[in-house]
Amino acid sequence: MLYTYWTVRYVPDPVRQEFANIGLLVGRDGADWAFRGVASFGRASSLGGDAAATKAWLDRLATMARRTTVQTTAELSLDLDETLSHGLISRLSGRLNNVVQFAPARPILVDSAEHGVERLFDELVKDPPPVQRDHFRSQVRRQLEESFKSALKPESGFSITRRPKVNIGRSNQRADLALTNERVEQLTSAWSFNVRDTEKLQNDIRSWAFLMNRLRSHGGRLVSDQGGTEVPADVQLRIVYERPTSKGRLPALDIAREAWATVDGLEYYEAAHADRIVRDGLSLLAS
Repeated sequence: MLYTYWTVRYVPDPVRQEFANIGLLVGRDGADWAFRGVASFGRASSLGGDAAATKAWLDRLATMARRTTVQTTAELSLDLDETLSHGLISRLSGRLNNVVQFAPARPILVDSAEHGVERLFDELVKDPPPVQRDHFRSQVRRQLEESFKSALKPESGFSITRRPKVNIGRSNQRADLALTNERVEQLTSAWSFNVRDTEKLQNDIRSWAFLMNRLRSHGGRLVSDQGGTEVPADVQLRIVYERPTSKGRLPALDIAREAWATVDGLEYYEAAHADRIVRDGLSLLAS
C-alpha cells in the first residue's frame, strides 16, 4: 500500500539551516499512522541550543499518531483538535519554520505505517545510544589495563588495581585504575560528560578535586582485597575524559577544568589520547 513519510527536523538556527533529523512520521489518510523519535538528543544539540526541549512536542505527536490509528479523537492537541492527516501535516509544515520543521512528504510502499517506520528510521534518523558514565569508565579501565599489562614486564614489580578505594583521612574516593609498586605510583579517574544530570556531575568533580587536594597535603592509603598500600602526596594523578557531544554540556567541561586546575601536577587527556596515561606511568619506571 502507498503511504507517506515525513522526517521531523531540529533546526536550532533557521538562518544557517543546519538540521538534524529527530523523528519519523509515516501514515495514510483514513488508515494507520506511526511515529518514532530519537532517544538521545546529544547529536542534535551539538548543532546548538537544547534539542531535548522538543521532547514534549515529539511525545504529543507520537500520542496523536497512536490515537489517530485507533480512531480516537478525544483530547488530541498539537494546538489543533484534529486527527493526523496529509492536510494537517501540510498546515503544520507552513507554521513550523523555526526549531522544529517537517521535511517534504515522500511516498513509500509498505504494509503498514509501523512497517514504514521500522524500514526507514535507522536509515534516515541517526540515534546513537547515550553513553553512560559507568560504561565509559569500564571501557577506559579495560583499555588502560590491557595497555599497561602488555608494556610492563613481570620483573618490573608494578601491578594494576582496578577500581581501588583511596582513604584520605576519614573520607574515601574511588579511582578507576591504580598503578602500584611498593606504593601507589599513579591514580587514574575517568569522567564522561555525556550524562543527563550535568549538575550532579559538576558537584562530583568538585568533591573529587577537594579530596585530591587533601591527598596532595596529607597522602592517603589505597584499600584493596590484598590489604593497604601507601598513596604518597606526590602520587601521579591522571584523568581521561569523554568530551561532550552536546554544546549544552560544554559548560560542565569548563567547570571541571577549573576544578582540575586546582590540583597540583594533575594532567588530563581526552579519551582519544588515553594512551598518554600509560606513557606517563611507564616514565616512572625510569625514575
